[in-house]
Amino acid sequence: MDCNHNGATAAAKTAFRASIEGDKNVNIFKDARVVATLFGFAIFGGVVSHLRQTPFLLPVDLYLVAWHESMHALGAWLSGGTVHSIEVRAHDGVTWTSGGFFPLIAMAGYVGTSLWGASLLASARRPKLILPMRLLTVALPPLAMLFGNGISLSMVAVIAISAGLFFAWRLFPSPVTFVVSGLFASDSWRDVQMYLFSVPGKTDAGILAGHLGMQFLTLPIALSMALMSVFIWWTAFKYTHPPRSDHRSPSAPEIKV
Repeated sequence: MDCNHNGATAAAKTAFRASIEGDKNVNIFKDARVVATLFGFAIFGGVVSHLRQTPFLLPVDLYLVAWHESMHALGAWLSGGTVHSIEVRAHDGVTWTSGGFFPLIAMAGYVGTSLWGASLLASARRPKLILPMRLLTVALPPLAMLFGNGISLSMVAVIAISAGLFFAWRLFPSPVTFVVSGLFASDSWRDVQMYLFSVPGKTDAGILAGHLGMQFLTLPIALSMALMSVFIWWTAFKYTHPPRSDHRSPSAPEIKV
């Protein structure tokens, strides 16, 4: 019995590492362990999304809000706009911009966060990108806040959280990659949740619908952003775990994250 238990434990560990490290011999469509890992990833993101308002997840919530607002700022800068200030608070934030392409700026918060999290997960297949992606993941929110609003107490808090995250990454690279990607995924459906359980007009979708003069599009816009995020994550998982037929050599080297 001990032998079977040890074998099951080893198999579970192999599946977990494969989900993070991009094991090239894993077939996402046929390996039940990997599929179970993906379901676990989705469940983790959903639980975090529901528990973000609780005090013990305050650092997580603050970090995700900082990332969300940083993506709005990045969308403004990339589309030729100006960022006047970035306010990051517990549970919510505001990015004040002018100019630029407003639909891109409005959608960048959730879709941009999902795109970055999926890229972080997929970078496991590109060893040269792993360290730069981690550094940018912890550095981008404080830098955006610095350029967008100058030094503030919330920026200092985000710097402390980012430093702790990078230190944890050095100790537990694979689990932290999984957790951080899951946290970014949890942000994907938040606009829909806020529409259903909060004030719809204060969501990114509601603000964009108001800008277009069609407030009735709030829920469709929120759903479209969520579905775009789902597509982004699904693409990242397919890239990280391609079918066996995609490989010419069954003995591909293992990638250390």
